[in-house]
Amino acid sequence: MSTNALAPRRAGGATWVAVAMFGANALGYLLNLVASRVLGPTAFGALGALLGLVLIGNVVALGLQTVTARVLASSPGGGGRSAGDLYRLGRWSAVAVAGLAFASAPVVAHLLHLRDGWSAWVLPVVLGSLTVTGVQLGLLQGGERFRRLAGLYLLAAAGKVGGGRLGLAVGGTVTSTMAGTAAGALVSAAAGHLLVRDQLVSPARGPVTGHLSELLWATHALLVLFMLTNVDVLLARHYLPGPEAGLYAVGAVVAKGAFWLPSFVAVVALPALADQQRRRRAAGRAIAAVTASGVVFTAFCAAFGDLVVTVVGGSAYAALAPDVWLFAAAGSLYALAQLLLFSRLATTDRRALAVVWAGLALLLVLVIGWWHRSATEIVVCVLVAASAVVAAGLLAELHEHGRSLRA
Repeated sequence: MSTNALAPRRAGGATWVAVAMFGANALGYLLNLVASRVLGPTAFGALGALLGLVLIGNVVALGLQTVTARVLASSPGGGGRSAGDLYRLGRWSAVAVAGLAFASAPVVAHLLHLRDGWSAWVLPVVLGSLTVTGVQLGLLQGGERFRRLAGLYLLAAAGKVGGGRLGLAVGGTVTSTMAGTAAGALVSAAAGHLLVRDQLVSPARGPVTGHLSELLWATHALLVLFMLTNVDVLLARHYLPGPEAGLYAVGAVVAKGAFWLPSFVAVVALPALADQQRRRRAAGRAIAAVTASGVVFTAFCAAFGDLVVTVVGGSAYAALAPDVWLFAAAGSLYALAQLLLFSRLATTDRRALAVVWAGLALLLVLVIGWWHRSATEIVVCVLVAASAVVAAGLLAELHEHGRSLRA
């Protein structure tokens, strides 16, 4: 299929994926909103901690999705033979993740002070199912089957949230909520298999370790990015007095909005970024789209700071309004950093890992060493670290494209 023929398909795919990812995030917020009211502060704190572990463990699924999409997009003919090998790697990865979660369950129950330790034993099912869904998403993403990809995003979110909501309604406990989440994730993974099974027409032939090195490297890079984009909230909680730490937490919600708003761009662009014939144009368009999103979101927060803070946190956080645009800018820079990281992952440029680690180290040094006396000081440190990572990513892109022009 020609590049011109594919263009409308990608444009329509971007819309479908954008809507689906927005809906998936909205469903996630819905579960937290309902659970916070039903469970009460103490039990909801335990559920929040468990869902935080799910978020961290899901980095493996994201790494698997990224590697799978890259391999298929860069393989002649769509990587039919590779699909079976990657799916098998995904299943074994799910077993490994679930096994680690199972072995860690007693420690998790102790460290999180779970009154009902059974909730920790549900984590292996949740994480194992999500890991299988990760490779399914990668198969659809790499094959540029964007409507099915959007459907699986919504299906996976509906399974987790719907199952969790059902468990919450039936049992009204942390354990019943997690059990419902596990059941929903398991059903979603089974349904996802139906969406990708026609891509598995070629039997798996390669060793399961064939792409293991790339998977470990990609997961490592994404985990460090996750740390970079979340550690500032922990630092604020440690250094700032309670009320100001609360202000920072609300600002962090705004930053997360700016970060996730253009996340669909990287998902849709990754297959083209892995294709040398399309890579240069795709990178330019994706960078422009994410940058535009950040500029518009930050400008809106600067112009309507009072409204943004009221909607996100309420009138009690009005003092944050003058600085809320800084958080929007930080989240926007992180969104661009994420896109650039995916671009480097698409070319298997392993220097990207060092860049993300350097950004994390810079942020920690700036905050711990000097600027941690106010929410403004900490978010400015975030801006500096995020800008450094973005600058390094853009230089890598320019160097690569300059070299291809000279070749």
